[in-house]
Amino acid sequence: MKTATGAAGPEGRKRTKLSRLLELIVLLHAGPAHSAESLASKLGVSRRTLYRYLSTLSEASVPCYYDDVLRGYRVRADFLFSTPRLTPEEALALHEEVERAVRSAPAERARDVALAWSKVEAQLHPTIRTVLHRGRRALSNGDAVRHLDG
Repeated sequence: MKTATGAAGPEGRKRTKLSRLLELIVLLHAGPAHSAESLASKLGVSRRTLYRYLSTLSEASVPCYYDDVLRGYRVRADFLFSTPRLTPEEALALHEEVERAVRSAPAERARDVALAWSKVEAQLHPTIRTVLHRGRRALSNGDAVRHLDG
């Protein structure tokens, strides 16, 4: 069932645009090429929205493309994310969205999203990882370093 702000997951929870974009990256990067119809269905969005998401990913330098031979969308095989330089607030927000995506996605997709997050988390600055484990309490208490370069 779709809502005004996003598609509901299997447990009825609303999914955010960010959680659907993260899931789209996982779908495009792993497994076979997917048709627009298949991707839209898996994300619970219209084809028009899917095309907007593909455009958003392209604007963010994610090299997604339509493969004429495989007849579907993919991400270039050599594509890797650069090491993220996130503030503690950004990392925590992303972590919360990933958790929401994992809770609302089918089991196989939830594993893929969780694995993708573990790879991102491993590249975060150790102080940011500590903040993630302490959660919002650390941010509200001012325990976190605001911006880190390493």
